Amino acid sequence: MDWKALLKGAGGIAATIAAPMTGGLSTSIWNVAKKLTGIEGDDEQSRNEAAKIIALDPNLQLKFELGVRNIELEETKAILSDKQNARGREVAITKVTGGRDWNLYILAWTVLIGFFLLTWYLMKNALPTGSTQAVFMLFGALSGGFGTVLQYFFGAAKENSRKLEK
Repeated sequence: MDWKALLKGAGGIAATIAAPMTGGLSTSIWNVAKKLTGIEGDDEQSRNEAAKIIALDPNLQLKFELGVRNIELEETKAILSDKQNARGREVAITKVTGGRDWNLYILAWTVLIGFFLLTWYLMKNALPTGSTQAVFMLFGALSGGFGTVLQYFFGAAKENSRKLEK
């Protein structure tokens, strides 16, 4: 038996099972591991024990991988449904009113222009002492809005993150 390969596999499984503890993946993955191994605890020791059990049994590894893939599939379906609803909203508004929802575009342009103006200002000017926290909070909000506008108009982050991982 190749112990190095087994340990490598166990490490990957352990990381996948432990991810819900660190906020990496949903707790649904831990539920898959609990169902396969019969372990009931939710602590780190239980997760490590489940990872060891799964790593030692190729059939359990396969079932665990299939369970994780099913969770990812459901997550992708939810994302696509959300996008379809957003696109459907645009089509419905256009059909009902005969025109576009200009509020959406005004809001998007306001966020984009605000983001770039604040970025330019922060690069050119020193902030007054004591006001940095408020400005950085505003910058964080605009950064989040900037990302949301780009995702809405130009596509999903999930596909882009998969491209970056490869």
